[in-house]
Amino acid sequence: MTLYSQIKNSILNSLTKLQAKEILPEFDLDEINFNISQPNIPEKFNPNNIFYHYSTNIAFTLAKSLKTNPIELAKNIQSELLQEDLYERVDFMAPGFINLVVKDIYFNNAIYEIIKLKNNFGKFKANNQKINIEYVSANPTGFLHVGHVRGAVVGKVIYNVLKFAGYSVEGEYYVNNAGNQINLLARSVLYW
Repeated sequence: MTLYSQIKNSILNSLTKLQAKEILPEFDLDEINFNISQPNIPEKFNPNNIFYHYSTNIAFTLAKSLKTNPIELAKNIQSELLQEDLYERVDFMAPGFINLVVKDIYFNNAIYEIIKLKNNFGKFKANNQKINIEYVSANPTGFLHVGHVRGAVVGKVIYNVLKFAGYSVEGEYYVNNAGNQINLLARSVLYW
């Protein structure tokens, strides 16, 4: 299990505990949309002044749908997360962001897992899910520009990442050869 998955599961577990204690109402945990991110440090700030590994907006996001105070919710989530072995420290900041400091042993375990799995790290069972990636080519009758290349590259990268992750992926690279411009080109060729 990745470190990200461990953090996400611990947050969801803390919400389940808060529901069991009736601090939070019952709701479907699978429908919660929240972020877990590393610090985004603007250039003007010194990265040495950032004292956490990850941050989550779970309290801020959840407070909106529950119509509750995000700071109070963050305090409750913090108290549950502090009981987890995963964290060295858990802090919260207004308007409800929770900052997480993960114990070093979990980073070491994550690195060990990456080394052990080598090229298989990041793959998972996709349960035979099929995905179709469609991306278009440049119009053969128009001027080429960087945007045409971008579409092809982004499409192919998404295709490759999903295929590596274990999905059954179909990639369709459309040649943009339909429409009025192609009709005009065909007529002009026939005319000459």
